[in-house]
Amino acid sequence: MKPRVAPLLLLAATWGMCTGAVGACNLFRPATPEGGGAGVFVRTNYTDPDSLLATMALGLDAKAQGNGPDAYTGALGTADNGGAFSATFDPAVIINVGLTVAPPWGLDEERRFFGGFVGLRSTAYDMQWSPNPDPNLHDVIEDRHVILYRKYQVYALPTEGDAERIAIGLADLEMVSNGTRWFLVKWTDHVDPSIGVTPPAQEDKSFSARRIDYR
Repeated sequence: MKPRVAPLLLLAATWGMCTGAVGACNLFRPATPEGGGAGVFVRTNYTDPDSLLATMALGLDAKAQGNGPDAYTGALGTADNGGAFSATFDPAVIINVGLTVAPPWGLDEERRFFGGFVGLRSTAYDMQWSPNPDPNLHDVIEDRHVILYRKYQVYALPTEGDAERIAIGLADLEMVSNGTRWFLVKWTDHVDPSIGVTPPAQEDKSFSARRIDYR
């Protein structure tokens, strides 16, 4: 009986391709979706409020690469899906920057802010969410409506040395669900009281101040 050479050769060739011995292949790795751009693709997930915030953070971390901007703004509501996104500013910041009236802030303004803010530093970013430390605040959780009280921090990550914090603040985040996915419809921003309106480190600004920078 002749040995079964052909199947063994085929198996060896497949193994070689998938382990890097020949070419590049991974049978278990999903194909890179089209439109990733610059090797960056954020896997979006808006199926629950926490996943929505995680997707926003990943979108900001991706900066202007790939689908980073779309991943971030895709979390925001519109008039067609349960309510148009809006953001409000800490009143103390409005006074501090010399404005008499807070600028209106919707989806278009948030896109403009995103483009400006991700260009503030050329290095990678790391956005982090954590619970608001105020023990008197408790998340409002309903079937298709939530208000989450969160602290946010954004760091620029240099190639050497310590990370530099470039934003910090508190946010009341109101979200709604259409039964399939969630949308962020209102961001009420606050200065972190441990930092203050005029932080000692000039880069420790709230999103209230950052948004005004790029209005």
